[in-house]
Amino acid sequence: MKKIVFFVSAFIIILANPTSSNASDFIFMPRVMGGVETYNYEQEAPGGNTLEFSDTMPFIGCGVTVAKDSFYIDGYFMETETGSDSPYNWDVNFSRQNYSFSVGYHKEGSLGTYFVGYRSGKTEFETATEFDLTTSGWFVGGAIGNPYFSFNCAIAFLEGDATDEQDNVVGFTAGVKWKTPVKPITERLYFGLSIDYSLFSFENFTESTINYGASLSYVF
Repeated sequence: MKKIVFFVSAFIIILANPTSSNASDFIFMPRVMGGVETYNYEQEAPGGNTLEFSDTMPFIGCGVTVAKDSFYIDGYFMETETGSDSPYNWDVNFSRQNYSFSVGYHKEGSLGTYFVGYRSGKTEFETATEFDLTTSGWFVGGAIGNPYFSFNCAIAFLEGDATDEQDNVVGFTAGVKWKTPVKPITERLYFGLSIDYSLFSFENFTESTINYGASLSYVF
């Protein structure tokens, strides 16, 4: 959480001391975001039963987009607070962290955007013992829409590591985003809303998330 506080503070300092850049050179757009994430974990259990637990946790994050002509680079980091559940009277606490970097292409005047990138996620579990579930690897996807509303989806080819078990994972993500300039303040400041879904299927278990987020971004 200290990392997020640092980047949020830096974002506020940037807004308080804005600098301009030549639009023909590049666009620099930092952002902060927050919201809630619903996390769900399902695992096959002995006897044909299913071990399932879930919770909805607040999250906070930050990111930045740099664009020039038809190309852009984007990166973000987010983490959740700790969630908890008690399946079969078995207490489990969990929290998540994600980061992602991508390179994209968007031709001016078109509705489509194409991107490729790398993402990594970690879910930390605390029961009688502590263990981590990590996924990392490459993804490719696209988006369709306009500067204010868009739909995106991607396929991820990841390597999963759950304590002593490793597995190749095919993941799927999809989302919708809306943003608008905060005109009473400045047309460079944007407010956005988003809903994002992800699903990662391992050999014996799956994890999925639904994020409901809000963001503030500033265009230089």
